[in-house]
Amino acid sequence: MDKIKEKLNALRDEAEKARARADDAEAQAASYKDELSKKDQEIFTLNNKIANLEMDISRADKRNEELTIAKNESDGDRTRLEELQRKLQMVEENLEEKERLLNETNQKLRTLELQTEQLDRQCTRLEGERTELENKLNEMTEKYNQTKSELENTLQGLEDL
Repeated sequence: MDKIKEKLNALRDEAEKARARADDAEAQAASYKDELSKKDQEIFTLNNKIANLEMDISRADKRNEELTIAKNESDGDRTRLEELQRKLQMVEENLEEKERLLNETNQKLRTLELQTEQLDRQCTRLEGERTELENKLNEMTEKYNQTKSELENTLQGLEDL
């Protein structure tokens, strides 16, 4: 009888540990999903910034063309042209920097996508383990109840003797 109780307690402990592992895994998966959501928002924000900067560059290019036409009409305004060229160079450098940021953002996005896939696989695996452990617990509970019933019948039979 004590052995059965010990086995039952061991099974209960094992089930509790399995539940705790499953809960930990679910919490970790939720944490990763939150982190992924934050990274997605960061990527969205950076993409918006890039789009705004591209529009700024487009406007700067148009402005540069207008100023070039004005320069051709007025040869005396060379210093203004040099100033505009410096501004254009700054805008181009800014564009290069933004393109570099875009490349970094895309790389981060790829990394996050890979991490998401890995986390999804891990979640699926952990859910499978949890299901197996729950099934095992149900089987053990059923065996315990069956054994308990047999023991009670045996004890009843012995008392009848």
